[in-house]
Amino acid sequence: MYSNGRHTLVSVVATVAMVVMTVLLAAWFPGQPAAPEPQPAALIGIAPGR
Repeated sequence: MYSNGRHTLVSVVATVAMVVMTVLLAAWFPGQPAAPEPQPAALIGIAPGR
């Protein structure tokens, strides 16, 4: 019984995490209409430190 309950909890948490990530991505795109992919470009530009 514990195994089943734990599996269900993990499944729900994973689903919620995916939904949150999707919402964050959806919120990012309209916020940066100038560039179609501002996140990867910013990460790549910050990573090397120039």
